Amino acid sequence: MPKKGEPKVTHLTKEQMDDVLAALHRDYDPKDPMYVGILLTFYAGLRRGEICGLRWNDIDFYRHTITVRSAIGVSSGKDGNYTKNPKNKSSNRTFPMMPHLEEALLKRKAFINPLDSWYVIGEQEQFMRPQQYNRLFSEFVDRNNLVDAYGKKIVPHGLRHNFATVGIQAGMDIASLALMVFSTKRIKNVNTFRILAIAEFGSVVCLNDLKRIAKVENSPLHKVHR
Repeated sequence: MPKKGEPKVTHLTKEQMDDVLAALHRDYDPKDPMYVGILLTFYAGLRRGEICGLRWNDIDFYRHTITVRSAIGVSSGKDGNYTKNPKNKSSNRTFPMMPHLEEALLKRKAFINPLDSWYVIGEQEQFMRPQQYNRLFSEFVDRNNLVDAYGKKIVPHGLRHNFATVGIQAGMDIASLALMVFSTKRIKNVNTFRILAIAEFGSVVCLNDLKRIAKVENSPLHKVHR
């Protein structure tokens, strides 16, 4: 439970998650960059900068994995947005793709026939700016009146916090899910992680829950940071 005065961590009910996917299928075609752009948050928990910085050579369809190695930073200076490393060392990670996400990425790849260096949701070697991603996401939410469990308008970071539940409901193993949140170097004992997660949260887990589990005193994962 959050401490008194702390803001509530947003999450979606099962019905609200279904509403997001239904709206996505109504509004966008798989060839549209925002189709996979939203799914990368929903099914992989990527931050907006990581989504905008993702290139096709970061996706391994043979091993069914995604590697996060760069992100797009936001700047109000004259040089504008820029490519940077992810938020912190633990943000550099490789994790398995959920089947629905991989299917969507394959459809977009077949449509645009990209070079490996092209951005997944950009225009060839030009990335989509995070500000543009936020604007398009907000317009999508407004068109479909999408809200979270507290009746608040859904934002990209809210879907990121909700993706852990999506993964569990899709049948993903807790250990694989942990790889999507933390780098492999940070995960010292996946069995401990699995036991703690299932014991405390059952089948409903949000991103902050996973981080809090990892910081449990005496846990091999207690050094994991946000």
